[in-house]
Amino acid sequence: MRTRVAGASAVGVALFLMAALWLPAAAQTYSSNAPAKPAELTVGQRADIYLAERNYTEAVALLQQTLRDKHMRTAPLYNRLGIAYQQVNNLGMAEKYYKEAIKKDKKSGRYRNNLGTVYYMKRKWKNAAKQFQQAIRLDPTKATYYVNLGGVLFAQKKFEPALAAFRVALRIDPDSLFPVSSGGPIVQDVQGANTARFHYDLARLFCSMGMLNEAVHEFSQAYDMHYKELKASLTDPAFAPLRQRPEYRTLMGLPPLPPVPTKGGNGGSLRGAYSSF
Repeated sequence: MRTRVAGASAVGVALFLMAALWLPAAAQTYSSNAPAKPAELTVGQRADIYLAERNYTEAVALLQQTLRDKHMRTAPLYNRLGIAYQQVNNLGMAEKYYKEAIKKDKKSGRYRNNLGTVYYMKRKWKNAAKQFQQAIRLDPTKATYYVNLGGVLFAQKKFEPALAAFRVALRIDPDSLFPVSSGGPIVQDVQGANTARFHYDLARLFCSMGMLNEAVHEFSQAYDMHYKELKASLTDPAFAPLRQRPEYRTLMGLPPLPPVPTKGGNGGSLRGAYSSF
């Protein structure tokens, strides 16, 4: 089982704004290594550097100038322009250029995912869900698309379908519900009154998948938000592994469990007891 520092929030951090911005590998390379001479870089690589540095004004200026040449109007460049506009909250222009990217490349799920995040930010839930679903059909291997679909379903209070989408995401990538992702923009911000339930449901989901450190953290978030259904976890079979954890027992006012006897100095580990979940 992976170990994660409890302070790293899961999708509680991962549902508005942009938790993770997809950029080609070039952006990572040129932002971390010694800069190459400008003449050696393509337009896309130069734009990636600006985006990685959050210099969106320069990125927009470069890309707009480049797109004056009709031969340079490619899906990746339109996508970069959409990203730059989205980062400065110009959602109308972001939507426009993501749609242009889709026209140029109808087989890429990435551009539909990005367009879906714009609709999410506009609170156009049905439009957002449609784009995420289409992105999944085009590329069902990207965990990020399932995370985003789960986010918009949760915003619509479609809790069980949302959790089903999150479960698929976790099966593809156990880290997919956390802010750092390379799959594309992740919609963020759980909707208002649903936030406490969101953390509670995530705790339940993590429990069912044996991710108990994450479950403890999400349950603690729900507890801090005074989720009114916390007591259900005392009898819910899905929370059985969590009820063995001292953190949970402290929060719920339960007495500590007696020490687990070991045989021959081996075993007795709580981690081992959860390995089958």
